[in-house]
Amino acid sequence: MPSPSPSIKDLYPDLPPEKRLEVEEFFDRYLDFVLRTHERITADPHLYEEFLSLTGLASNRTIDDKGRSFTNEYSNTDV
Repeated sequence: MPSPSPSIKDLYPDLPPEKRLEVEEFFDRYLDFVLRTHERITADPHLYEEFLSLTGLASNRTIDDKGRSFTNEYSNTDV
């Protein structure tokens, strides 16, 4: 059986209770935002394809596969 995830109290034992509540509320809002964003992107095929393209998840290609790299032709010591 996996162990439970650590709580804010576990991670920051010296945090005062009022501050801990503030941090927990912040993380709840942040998680809600991330989940809504994920749902919106995955529900729209165009957005999802753009997401895959921007994150590089659309393919397993590397710079070598593309035949181009962004290195300059000069040594860093050339002035």
